[in-house]
Amino acid sequence: MTEIETLRRDCAIAGKLWNRMFSAILFSTMRSHGGHMLDRLWASLLRSHQDKYFLASLGKLGIANDPPAVAAAKYHYFSNALGGLGMEYIEESPKKVWIRYLAPAWTYPGTALAALPLGVRRTVFSSWHPRNGELLGCMRLCWVCTKLIDEGYACDEGYFIEHDHDLLPEERARFEVAEKTPEFIPEKAPKLDPKVWPEARLLKANRNYAVDYVRDTVDQLYALVGQHPANAVIAHA
Repeated sequence: MTEIETLRRDCAIAGKLWNRMFSAILFSTMRSHGGHMLDRLWASLLRSHQDKYFLASLGKLGIANDPPAVAAAKYHYFSNALGGLGMEYIEESPKKVWIRYLAPAWTYPGTALAALPLGVRRTVFSSWHPRNGELLGCMRLCWVCTKLIDEGYACDEGYFIEHDHDLLPEERARFEVAEKTPEFIPEKAPKLDPKVWPEARLLKANRNYAVDYVRDTVDQLYALVGQHPANAVIAHA
């Protein structure tokens, strides 16, 4: 077996293991502490993860100089695709860009999403995405969530839009149904530079994506429920 073949095998095993571990910790938290604590865990986890990785990753992904709506959308498209999520990206204009997270949900494999309390996905999409503009220094950027799988749609979907005036924090996220949405054209989707992102780096990124989410989830769980209750949740997971 060649070095790259070994890396493919090892990263595939590790990525799947830590993906399942992440999902198991979330559901074990809900089992032991209820849906309210799961909601709090998601909000705390995503804000912490965003503070660590969002701005630091813009240069690595080659999107640091893109317009705010484009950079925000490309970040989610690239970073989640690297982690193994099915994603779509549609750039309607430099100030309005759509992204879709395809089913099944990476966090909840198979039918697991059916057990999720209604509203948790709204917490997920109101914890990270609306803060992108603030971190990018663009107070005009808004995240509009148009579809959620747990509310009966085929995907999680929304768009970033840059307004012509600054928005208050509570105005930077909206939930509204869009009856017509643009079609994804794979040939027009952005691509990572293969010289910067060779296969070995892509494989390691897929593995590390899941590992980092588990690590951050454990840290946030300890902060929220304390050492011994967190140990019990992790042991059950």
